[in-house]
Amino acid sequence: MGEFTPSLGASELGKLRGDALPDGLPDIDLDSVRATHEAVRAAVRSGAIRSCHDIAEGGLAVAVAESCLLGAVGGAIEADGIELFGEQPGHGFVVSGAHDDVAGLGRVLGTVGGDELRIGPLTWSLDELRAAHDALAPLFP
Repeated sequence: MGEFTPSLGASELGKLRGDALPDGLPDIDLDSVRATHEAVRAAVRSGAIRSCHDIAEGGLAVAVAESCLLGAVGGAIEADGIELFGEQPGHGFVVSGAHDDVAGLGRVLGTVGGDELRIGPLTWSLDELRAAHDALAPLFP
């Protein structure tokens, strides 16, 4: 599928930090985006993946944290070389399922399980994630 190259330009983090908007929108390969969406949709319909969350508002770290909260289960990801809060239209999804089923969709970043989220060396309990999520809710009406 398409190459995932997230950016902080015009991201939620950039907006919160007061960063200036980029001069224009990044180029989008619509055929690649369509292929990505069709592959994810087919995996959902076939039951190959158990969950799916887009990497839009907030990037990879936020999508994984929200998935953990929604599923009430932790996880561990290795995100070496990935912009954790960057966004990219069309290509970014976090999916979960059996390793062989999700490996065909893209890069496998980690595992699901437990009662905490670990991203590299950082760890949060699900209770800590929920408290942080609830505290940020007023900023995102």
